[in-house]
Order: sequence, then C-alpha cells, then structure tokens
Amino acid sequence: MADWLIVQTIPQGERKAVQEIQRFGLMHGGDFRAYQPKFSRLQVSRSGEKKVKRRPLMPGYIFVRFPAGYYNDLADCSAVRSILKNADGRPAHIKGEVIGRLLRAERRLANEAKDARIYREGLRRGAPATFDQAMAQALFDGTGWAQVVSGMFAGRVLEIVSITPRGLLEVAVTLAGRETTAFLKPLIEAIPVESRSDALAKSAIAA
Repeated sequence: MADWLIVQTIPQGERKAVQEIQRFGLMHGGDFRAYQPKFSRLQVSRSGEKKVKRRPLMPGYIFVRFPAGYYNDLADCSAVRSILKNADGRPAHIKGEVIGRLLRAERRLANEAKDARIYREGLRRGAPATFDQAMAQALFDGTGWAQVVSGMFAGRVLEIVSITPRGLLEVAVTLAGRETTAFLKPLIEAIPVESRSDALAKSAIAA
C-alpha cells in the first residue's frame, strides 16, 4: 500500500499510537510506517526559564502506512480510536508525495516559530541546551565580532570572548587604558558582523 491512512488517536495519544503501531510492525514484519507531524513552540516558565517544546502539528491524528491485510489489527492497537473513512465507508488515503512534503518541511523547520527555529538550528550546530545560550550561539556562531548598537559602547566593534549560560556576549573592551571584559545582550545591545573590518567600513559609510 503506497498511500497512507489517517488514524485518529485518543486525546493526547499520538505518541503512544505511533509507538504501538511500530511495535506491532516489528512483531509482524513488513513495511510498517507511522508518522506524527510536529512543530516546536517556545515556553517560558514562571521562573523565567525558556524551553522549546515539541507539539503535534495535527493534534489527535497521525499517518500510517502498512501492508494489506492488517487493517483490523492496527485499528485495535492501543491509543488508536479509529481509521478515518470516506463517505462510502472506505479508508481515506493520503498520497505518499503529500507525506513526503510534510516530512521535508519538518526537516527544514518550516513550521517552527522564528525563535524556536533559531534555537533548534543552534542545537544542530552543537550549541548548548539552554535556550538563551543556544540562541546567542546560533546568531553569533562563526562571527567572532559584535557591533554594539546601544549602551556606553555604542558604535564600537568588539571581539567576542565567550557566550555565557544566560546568553550574554562577553566581549573584550579597553576602559581607562586597561583591558577588561563587558557583557552585552544579543540583538538589544549588539548585533553579529562577519568581521571587524566589515563592521568598521559600514560604520564609516553610515557616518
């Protein structure tokens, strides 16, 4: 069966249904596939901690592909409520290319909110798991320099020393003839630049 069927699950049972169908497939062999489209959403706790949570893109539904002859068995799997049917009583089919487009969009993070997408792209590059640090890492990865846009160092281009667990940029700065470091908020106080020379050239043109 090249096409996929639409399976309705019990409330919040999408993950359980996928697991049970995959387990059934391992027991019986054959080309069993179960797919639950997801997207990411940023959540902020009462303490201010930020996390990205994966959520069902289509709550209550998953897509399943399996060999002919197992229709009734899969309908009886745990967490499966029913297999959707057309008005004529036959199972509703979804073309394989439609599922393929959903899979490709999910891999490209096309369904993600911008902040969640930046975070997940940072994780793919090996950024730390804390949200603020991963966001800063994703934005400033590979630049080495930050152009300060507000605060006492506005207009200067400073070298990035590190990114703190709170997501602040630690930058090298000279104060009263002494080398020290300062901390800047990404995008609010500093923006990434490809190189120090590029940033200085842009600043000179703007002036």
